[in-house]
Amino acid sequence: MTRGAKSAQGDSATATPPLAGVRVFDLSSPIGPYCGRLLADLGASVTLVEPSEGDPYRRLGPFRDGLADPESSLAFGYYHAGKTSMVLNLESEAEQSRLVALAAEADVILISPSARRPLWGFSPETCDLAWAPQDAIVCSITPFGIGGPYWHRPFTHATSFAAGGQMGEMGVADSPPAAIPAEIHWHGASAHAAVAILAALAVDKAARGRFLDISAQEVEAFQLSAICAYHAQGIIPGQRHSGKVIPPSGLWECADGRIDIAAYADHHWPAFLEMLDHPPELSEPSLADMAVRRQIFDGLIPVIEGIVAGWDREDLFERGQRAGLPVCLRNTPSEFVDDPNLAERGFWADNCRAGGAPFTAPGAPILADPCLFRPAEPAVPRAGQGAETAAGGATGVAAASCSGNGHDRPLEGFRVLSLGAYVAGNVCAQILAGVGADVVKVENPSRPESLRGGGYNDGANLAQEPSGFTNTPLNAYLSRGMKNVGLDLFSEEGQQTLKDLAANCDVIIENFGGTVMAEWGATFDELRKLNPKLIMVSMSGYGRTGPRGSSKAYASNIASHTGLSEAWWNSGTFTDYAAAVHAALAVLAARIHVASSGGAVYVDAAQTEIFAAMAARIYLDPLVNGAESAVQASPAEGALMTRLVRCEGDDRWAIVEIEDIDQWNAACSVVGRQDLERDPSSSAGSDAGELAEAIDEWARRRTPRSVGHVMARAGVPAASVANGEEVYDDPQLHSRGFFEDVHHPDLGHLVLPAPPQRLSEAPGAFLAAPARLGEHSSEILGGWAGLSSSEIDDLIATGAVFDAGAVQR
Repeated sequence: MTRGAKSAQGDSATATPPLAGVRVFDLSSPIGPYCGRLLADLGASVTLVEPSEGDPYRRLGPFRDGLADPESSLAFGYYHAGKTSMVLNLESEAEQSRLVALAAEADVILISPSARRPLWGFSPETCDLAWAPQDAIVCSITPFGIGGPYWHRPFTHATSFAAGGQMGEMGVADSPPAAIPAEIHWHGASAHAAVAILAALAVDKAARGRFLDISAQEVEAFQLSAICAYHAQGIIPGQRHSGKVIPPSGLWECADGRIDIAAYADHHWPAFLEMLDHPPELSEPSLADMAVRRQIFDGLIPVIEGIVAGWDREDLFERGQRAGLPVCLRNTPSEFVDDPNLAERGFWADNCRAGGAPFTAPGAPILADPCLFRPAEPAVPRAGQGAETAAGGATGVAAASCSGNGHDRPLEGFRVLSLGAYVAGNVCAQILAGVGADVVKVENPSRPESLRGGGYNDGANLAQEPSGFTNTPLNAYLSRGMKNVGLDLFSEEGQQTLKDLAANCDVIIENFGGTVMAEWGATFDELRKLNPKLIMVSMSGYGRTGPRGSSKAYASNIASHTGLSEAWWNSGTFTDYAAAVHAALAVLAARIHVASSGGAVYVDAAQTEIFAAMAARIYLDPLVNGAESAVQASPAEGALMTRLVRCEGDDRWAIVEIEDIDQWNAACSVVGRQDLERDPSSSAGSDAGELAEAIDEWARRRTPRSVGHVMARAGVPAASVANGEEVYDDPQLHSRGFFEDVHHPDLGHLVLPAPPQRLSEAPGAFLAAPARLGEHSSEILGGWAGLSSSEIDDLIATGAVFDAGAVQR
């Protein structure tokens, strides 16, 4: 497989792209450019509508050769690749009329309106865009969604991210929380917007979800498991890191750099010893007990440090992986771009342009056979070029079709069989369930989902199903919308039953180790013989090919390997969620391909590549300018001041970000330092330190939420760095009906996030409550695989199938 070149199934470069003929108008900057880029990579014709002063990304670094020129922005060149450009002053009636005429044939319109930067023709009260064609899909991507108490708030990327809850978990306790850089928070919302758009395109034009409302805050909250913990025990979750993890997990200095180990299971300790060639200093049998290693942390750390320091990091990576240990290289962004696995898989592409010349940048986020995402053509280098081409090309082009339906559930009848485990696999399936797919999770009773275990339990007690299997709120949270079939996949009968199901579904999702599906006789090549229209998604850390194709990794490993941990923090699940939404997008694109060509599709979703494509700005300096990445979260580019301020409470913080003199003067007024105000025509001076001290002192006597509230009312972007409790009680989320009350027979009452994809005519919803293991085995084996009652009973009797209902009977 290669990106946009000849594939194992033929010349994929000449295949019709999934969104060929779909016309998109993009007015979503600075929040939604990545959504337009994804649609362009899928073959849509995307027109960027720039204001008179040019798109905001033209002023965003890094720049080619470090020259801050609008035509040299690498960020603009990457995120707007594949788009044509037109400049419109929408305060002019003549320009408004021109937009109406040009957009008359649009299929999709991307917008990011706000109360302080209203979009001409858009009504937040009715969510109506006056100049949109009758059957166009209008997709809004905003920090907090349309309406609600936060609609009028000023915002920046950092304040938007702080309100979602994840920032409150990042960083060492009692130090400022870590804000995420490079607009990654907004790019995540853009990926969810792309999923919603492809789901809406699956509905007949007459019944399409005409308005899509994507809130970046809801996307972050959807990914926040701390909500489950707070509801279950009333504790304040998200207690931040002490800097200590149980060895051998953590960062270790080798002779030539660092490695990151994620030893979360008992069998990882012997693998660690094998990696180090069984050093006698660690031969004490009691060290196999995680509790013992926790107790002697201070004495054990220097011993391990001394041993690891004598090894080269690549040697330990290879030895550890052979032993089955999730170990990775801890890279800077510059080190990551030199990773041979990316080169072997053809990830980098010369498809972007800045400063009058092409440059190397991350390629398509997903590798597929045949190709779904292909490198888009370079962005138009100067504002306004290509507008007439875009307008002319829009006339008479048919939108993509994939057997759309008129139902409230865009993907109703689309069968997804999920073998996904932990976060990435489960969430990919769950996203598809949220837009209407019929999803069944296959769970092995002899090795059930690890999230069912006590180590992941946020409840007061570990719940038990009537069958004896345990369950947790976290497992319920990640398995909503799915039915459950119990199959013993270590038995021949269970493996055959899996194939029977695969022959009668549309999609299979798996995120096992690289050899598992082959051991079960269920590789893509084998399953496509049974189902020539099958879409198979394989999710992994590094991809299924290349020198790291068989390597094991948790999301925390991927954060270290990609340089995310250097640029931000070592998040344990962030790349899991990013991979999940991109894999779901690939499924929807593959669905269009299958409907038009009838051929099967294999999706190879590598977390390293997905994250690099989404967070490309981190890597552009190393790739183009040969310098380490200068992109950081704080202070934001162009901001006069960014302050993370300590507030009243235990380890409680808020963020205040001042972008211009008007906001500067408003902040001065709020904190009672009018003497520091400046003339609107001037710039901030040497008194920035005085204002920072005044803000710190003012905030110290207030709660984080009150800091955000008072500053925002005055017109200053600010927000509480929310923890799980604040997100659980957040007035914006509740005003928009984000939380769902769910009753579970074993776990009781749960409060869980709704899908972040909001379609006005086809709203996202999880129709299936969290299932018990094997709850739907007989139903699905009969309905999907076509097995008779006697055949199912025989499989239950042999233990190949586990049916929770049979146990209760």
